[in-house]
Amino acid sequence: MAITFTDEASDIFTTTLRHIRPTMADTFYTGRAFFLRLYDQRRIMIDGGREIQQNIMIDSPPGGSYGRGDELDISKKQLFTALRMPWATYYSAITEDGQDGIENNGASAIMNLAKLRLEAARQKIEDDVATDFFLDGTNNGGKVLVGLRAAVDNGDTVATYGGITRASTGIGSRIRGNVNTVGGSFSLDVATARTMDAVVGTKKPDLILTTRTLWSRFHDRLQVSEQFPKTDRGRRLANAGFEALSWMGADVVYDDKCPAGQMFFLNTSTFTFYVHQQRHFVLDGPHTPANVDQRTTRLFLACQLLCDNPRLNTIATGLT
Repeated sequence: MAITFTDEASDIFTTTLRHIRPTMADTFYTGRAFFLRLYDQRRIMIDGGREIQQNIMIDSPPGGSYGRGDELDISKKQLFTALRMPWATYYSAITEDGQDGIENNGASAIMNLAKLRLEAARQKIEDDVATDFFLDGTNNGGKVLVGLRAAVDNGDTVATYGGITRASTGIGSRIRGNVNTVGGSFSLDVATARTMDAVVGTKKPDLILTTRTLWSRFHDRLQVSEQFPKTDRGRRLANAGFEALSWMGADVVYDDKCPAGQMFFLNTSTFTFYVHQQRHFVLDGPHTPANVDQRTTRLFLACQLLCDNPRLNTIATGLT
């Protein structure tokens, strides 16, 4: 039996989707400033597991100076615990009708159609993940990525993070971020104070994320020499098309998904972006329903964001 044009078109469509999927993943990660920073420095691909586990140090072993005849403390202490997060899974569906093979004559036309639909699917997932990046992980019934609002919280809004209850002392104190809700008019003094909230020794924020409006106010208050990125990380952002300023060693960029009035002062070395190897923009299909001339291919991404030291990060809210 001869192959129908519709079957041939479907083969071309599916082959094209699988061919352009790898480059699509790179486009996704470079589409957002925080994604780009994590992709460069803090992306980890893992091949499975029911949940993601990030070990964190919560205490130091006994030790110190001693004199002649002093008894040494050799007591056993709990030095580590673990943050645990479930996978967040995202999908988008690409459906082709049998009519597509007829109305889009020729391999080139079918390939262009496949590219357009895959681009739309990528943008759908990117938009969903980019939105969730700034939230606390409770939207959509909690079936989402646990974002910055949860990672950087001090316990007042998000009491538990990674299975550990935030507290003022003990283990819980190690995962308390810095939250400033004073708000008010933005100034460089505010930026300095919020940056210093997250400074411990030589560790300090290297990325400041905010809204387009607040970024513009930041820009207007800086000296001309500070209106250009000074680090290799900042120049990488600029080369990728992001408008980056320089402030106290941190790159300042805006993100349209950042909620109004908020500014995040982030030490990106404390974040890890986990991606599941078996759900890294994986295409599943095409699947053909029994009662309709259609084929559906689904695109999947499984990921999670985890911060192992929230106290090195700050969020300011209510800024105008």
